[in-house]
Amino acid sequence: MREATKKVILRLKEVRNQKGLTYQDIVDACESQNESISLSTVKRIFAKGSEDGPDYRSYTVNAIFHAVIGTEEMAFTAAQEAALTETEKEVVTENAALKAVVEMKDASIEDLQRQIAALQEQKAALEASLRTMEIRHEATLDLFRMAMESIGKASRSDNYRTLVP
Repeated sequence: MREATKKVILRLKEVRNQKGLTYQDIVDACESQNESISLSTVKRIFAKGSEDGPDYRSYTVNAIFHAVIGTEEMAFTAAQEAALTETEKEVVTENAALKAVVEMKDASIEDLQRQIAALQEQKAALEASLRTMEIRHEATLDLFRMAMESIGKASRSDNYRTLVP
C-alpha cells in the first residue's frame, strides 16, 4: 500500500474514534455527498490492520476522507493548514486536481457532442442527396428502357415490312 494512503487511513481511524462515528454514519455521510460507498467497504477500511492491507482505490479513500474529516479542511486557513498533516494536504490537492480533470473531460464531452450533432446533420443531408440520386437513376433507367423498347419495336416492324411483299 502507498505510504500516503496508509497515513490517510490511520488519520481516518483516529478521527472516527474522536467523533464516535459508526460505520453506518460514515456510509450515510458519503451518500449525503453523492458518493456511493458500501457498508462492507467502510468496514474493511476501518478494520484492524487495514492500513497494511491491499491498496484501496483513491476514489474510495477520498470519499470517506470527506465524509469523516469533512470538507471544511479543504479550504486552507492558516490554523487549518497548521493542523493538517502533509498527507491530508496531498489528498485535498489531489482531489482538486481530479476535479479539474473532470471539468476538462466534461468540456471535451461537450465538444464531441457538438461534433456528433454536426456529423449527424451532414449524414442526413447526404442521405437526402443519395435518395434524390437514386430517384434520378431510376427515372433514367426507365427512360432508357422505354427508348430501347421503342427501338426494338421499330426494328421489328421494319423487318416485317421487308419480309412481306
